[in-house]
Amino acid sequence: MEWHPIQRTTESMFSEAATAKMLEEWLKQGDIKAIYNAALLLNTSMHQQRIIAKWLAGEAARNLGRPQLQDEILQQALTQPSTD
Repeated sequence: MEWHPIQRTTESMFSEAATAKMLEEWLKQGDIKAIYNAALLLNTSMHQQRIIAKWLAGEAARNLGRPQLQDEILQQALTQPSTD
């Protein structure tokens, strides 16, 4: 099995830099409420990412050694009625 490293996109790096700059401006302006709200958002995001990572790891572990899984997914997609 081959593992591919997580690669950061240019977009994510720019977004991170822009957010850091915004937080720095709020700090310089003394806008503690904005910083607090950003911290609450970060807390929520961190916990959501933790849940997603745990779920993905569990799904991967359950499906390791199941080469037929791709065929099963394709078959399910083909047999499910269209919702259009």
